[in-house]
Amino acid sequence: MYDKQKTERHNALNNVLNVSNYDIPQAYVLCNDNLSVKDKRIYLPVYMLMFIHRHPLPKEQIYTLDLTGLK
Repeated sequence: MYDKQKTERHNALNNVLNVSNYDIPQAYVLCNDNLSVKDKRIYLPVYMLMFIHRHPLPKEQIYTLDLTGLK
């Protein structure tokens, strides 16, 4: 039998969302159920994945890595 309460337990995700230094406004969780919102988590049916778009980062946020310590 399908138990929605079991599918909404995301301890690791909840821990990350609760860290104020990360400043994560919301998280998307793909599921086999209908659209729903609980706190910062947005549950989306799997077929809605095609509507999620990643916005490119602004050029001033591009970082360079110092790999000199790997020699």
